[in-house]
Amino acid sequence: MKKIIFILIAISINTYAEEKLILGYFNDRSYWVNIPEGFYQDAATAKRIGAVFLLIPNGYDFNGAPAVIYSAVYSNKLVSEASKHDVEKFGGSSSEVKVRESSVDTLIGKNKILINEFINPSSKQQPYESVAYVQEGESVVTLVVSAFVKQNYDYILPEFIEMVKTYESVGIKVKHNKSMQPTAKASAD
Repeated sequence: MKKIIFILIAISINTYAEEKLILGYFNDRSYWVNIPEGFYQDAATAKRIGAVFLLIPNGYDFNGAPAVIYSAVYSNKLVSEASKHDVEKFGGSSSEVKVRESSVDTLIGKNKILINEFINPSSKQQPYESVAYVQEGESVVTLVVSAFVKQNYDYILPEFIEMVKTYESVGIKVKHNKSMQPTAKASAD
């Protein structure tokens, strides 16, 4: 019996070790989700577009990607306010916009996450997009999947939903320790 338990633990550890996570942080909160297989983080473009993080399919860049996933934060808002803002923003852009609301529970059962789906095939920007909203104190974390083509959106949406379900957070701010970075003199040695 002990061998079976040990094998199950070893399998669990190996499975866990293979998952790739992405960490996001703001104010005094840190959050993370599993990265869908076949995606990588583009930190430089995330910074340029004002996202906390940006995930792009392997082999693509931001401009040519069939779909992207990113995270952003609404400060001093409730989920209902952030959702309403997005519905008004997308709905006001065209009468063709279809909005569908749903929700999922996280795997750890801590958060119920609202998801709005915005579909507007005539839009030149984000014609297929889903936004997940998570209340974190006085802020709302959003996780977004966006695609230009319905087939790409339909393909990545189930993986995005599974990613959203892995959402976890903690009240710890991640800080960069600049003393760990090599100085110009140290790197020349």
